[in-house]
Amino acid sequence: MSEATHQALLEDIRMCEHEVLQYDATQRVLATWLWPAKSDGDPVPPNELRLSRVTHDFLGPCCLCPRFFRDMGTFVESSILIAPCGAFSGEYVASCAQGRCGYVALLDRVFPNHDLEMIRVFARKDDEARPRPVYHHSEDIDNAFNGEDTDDESEPGSDDRLQAGHRGLKRRHDEAFESDSACTEGPRTKKLLVQRTCSDIELPQLSKVAPGGRPLCRPITYTRSLKKLDSRLSPGVTKAEFKQVFVECQECESITTRRAFVNHECGVTAAK
Repeated sequence: MSEATHQALLEDIRMCEHEVLQYDATQRVLATWLWPAKSDGDPVPPNELRLSRVTHDFLGPCCLCPRFFRDMGTFVESSILIAPCGAFSGEYVASCAQGRCGYVALLDRVFPNHDLEMIRVFARKDDEARPRPVYHHSEDIDNAFNGEDTDDESEPGSDDRLQAGHRGLKRRHDEAFESDSACTEGPRTKKLLVQRTCSDIELPQLSKVAPGGRPLCRPITYTRSLKKLDSRLSPGVTKAEFKQVFVECQECESITTRRAFVNHECGVTAAK
């Protein structure tokens, strides 16, 4: 398979937001990964997939490794996690566990689809063997996923990396974008100075309702937006994201991030 074809496959998988595509080694094509559904018929939310695969009879999507590495067999399960960086930072994804084939499926974007193809899954029996956890290659002892960036204390006997990683992932996912209040914290004089000189860059106001009645996107995150500006994969941010991250000094017209503006020293104001 040529590099161009490989990249085209990866793009098809990432751009598909109505279903999760996985590699079918038997047919040598991309096929639909049936989303697991609970006994009541509701789909398992993305944030529960990682733990539910242990308690219920299903596995995550197959990445593209069987296509490129024959010695790995016909099925290589991807890892389900929150992307730590890049264009999809903060989103639940299914990603090649070893980072070899580049497989990334956007679970958070597929999940709201009302026509999601599902398969009902049942709880594993007590005497049934559980599948081994599929860790992403980034989940090492120095990674934020190890649970050390959470205030939760480990329960006695819970040295399980899956549990620790899950708490760390949840903390990552829930980390909201720093709002306007982030640049007004600190002494009152600093707060007044910021309010007097900081203005939003002129862009259209944000809509409170998503088009077509779709669920509103998750909160814009500061780090995610900055990384998307210089990303090699789907670079760029929306106008809404740009407005949330950057502000303009009313005096010297310098543009900074909201967080950095508290340290901005305006040359025009100083010269007056």
